[in-house]
Amino acid sequence: MKPYKTLTDSYIKAAKPKDKPYKIAETARLYLLVSTAGSKHWKWNYRLDGKDCTYSIGEYPKVGLAKAKELRDEAIEIVDQGFHPLQYKKIQQAKKQQEVATTFWGCLLYTSRCV
Repeated sequence: MKPYKTLTDSYIKAAKPKDKPYKIAETARLYLLVSTAGSKHWKWNYRLDGKDCTYSIGEYPKVGLAKAKELRDEAIEIVDQGFHPLQYKKIQQAKKQQEVATTFWGCLLYTSRCV
């Protein structure tokens, strides 16, 4: 992984596919993985419970540099609490579904599907 002084949007757009996938490094273990097909994915390496792990943040045009940094910072806070970011996201989705199921509209939708 080659460190780049300041990663910019124009530098990312100019990144072309090569024979092998390669990484463009950003700060705090965040990097952009450029595949052989030309797709670009943000990934973040972290360490939890003594193991190295990788969290996929999103695809480049959809998730820009600033948003990737923001999502990485949120993931850092989650890892500091002792959770894997993906595990934490699933827990939050389950809580949200439980909240919807206990509301009036959630119960109404459930009963309308059963009839």
